[in-house]
Amino acid sequence: MTGRAPTKAGDRPADLAAFLHPRTVAVIGVSESPSAPGVSMFHKVRARVEGQGGRVFPVNPKASELYGLRCYPSVTAIPDDVDLAVIQVSDALAALRQCVEKRCRFAVVFTAGFAETGPEGAAREAELVRVAREGGVRLLGPNTNLNAFETLPEAAGRKVALLTQSGNQGRPIVQGGEEIGLGFSYWVPTGNEADLEIADFLEYFAGHHETAVIAAYVEGFKDHARLRRAADACARARKPIVLVKVGRSDAGRRMAQAHTGHLAGSDRAIDALFRQYGIVRVEDLDELLETAALFARLERPAGDRVCVYGVSGGTSALMSDLLGVYGVALPELAGDTQRRLRALLPSYLTVRNPVDNGAAVLRTGKGGAILDAIAADPAVDLVLAPLAGALPGMTEVLARDLVGLHASGRKPCVAAWASTRTDDPAFRTLVDGQVPLFRSFRGAARALRAFFAYHAFADRF
Repeated sequence: MTGRAPTKAGDRPADLAAFLHPRTVAVIGVSESPSAPGVSMFHKVRARVEGQGGRVFPVNPKASELYGLRCYPSVTAIPDDVDLAVIQVSDALAALRQCVEKRCRFAVVFTAGFAETGPEGAAREAELVRVAREGGVRLLGPNTNLNAFETLPEAAGRKVALLTQSGNQGRPIVQGGEEIGLGFSYWVPTGNEADLEIADFLEYFAGHHETAVIAAYVEGFKDHARLRRAADACARARKPIVLVKVGRSDAGRRMAQAHTGHLAGSDRAIDALFRQYGIVRVEDLDELLETAALFARLERPAGDRVCVYGVSGGTSALMSDLLGVYGVALPELAGDTQRRLRALLPSYLTVRNPVDNGAAVLRTGKGGAILDAIAADPAVDLVLAPLAGALPGMTEVLARDLVGLHASGRKPCVAAWASTRTDDPAFRTLVDGQVPLFRSFRGAARALRAFFAYHAFADRF
């Protein structure tokens, strides 16, 4: 990672609020054929921009009207000022020169074929950047897409901002978020990052009150100083950053450069920087989604001690073992708590921690009282309920009990749902109740370790 030479536009911070909420958008290269590539994205951009009170202008020299809108032969022919131009044509440089002439504030270059293709492509990208910066246009891309301007699923609760250097890596995060009821404030794919890069958006979201957590898929960082400034801003704002960073292996580093032209950099140096600023590094997209959701749904914990509350001894043993492997504390419950639990549970079930309810006990309606006793124990900071399989008539009761505890705010709780039955009513109850949810026991253990470690870091920062 190295700093860049001074530039006209690149030296000043971009007004990313104006980028994310443009009043006027020109889409250059809208096809007359409804099935052509790019038309579906045009409609998504139009829906988002018009939904925010803005206007969209299609640009195509062969048409006077497209999809119910007046079409212009060039961006310079548009009578209004243009905040944002979307370039979807193969000759991106010529289109960008028109954007400079029009004095557009921002341009998104969808077109590929730049630094990711080798030295000749890198030279074309350098010229693109030179034209944009000398003309005062801030540039997103090239080799990106338009997910920043599509309408995202609505959901209750605190939201996640998603940043990806690959648009396709963001899609499963958004789709998975919809399945578990997680909302997103924005999704910005940054592509090759010839100008605007992940660090610019990290710094912006550090001060964005609608964003609780930042999740990111990263192949490489281009500006060391800019990254440090952004990470510092997020740390000071207690805005967690959870990310996947490619580049631990030779194969990953080669593919990162081939895909978006990013040099992955020294993984050891990257990890040191992450530790310095409390950035949470995860291993894959599933972990990215679930760990970010945990941070979004739970406030700062009182401590880092967990009580496991299970429906079987085997389930609790496996969960407890994984927590131990990842260094999560499982304190023994207080004597008074154990006596309260013993009055509710048969003598053959454990009440020290984990607490085993034996499943059948749930049918007696004692689940709420069991959770009350656990939540009242001063040694417990969080309750974790592992569910290995869907048990009709039992797991639904447990899910309702967990939602009740979560909604009460007495103690935070988390569920690990290892069953493949996501159509089970209990799963939907947990989702609708906004209980942090994991699809594996290992994922829950790793995320809790990261959650506690981050808040310990933030308290010291």
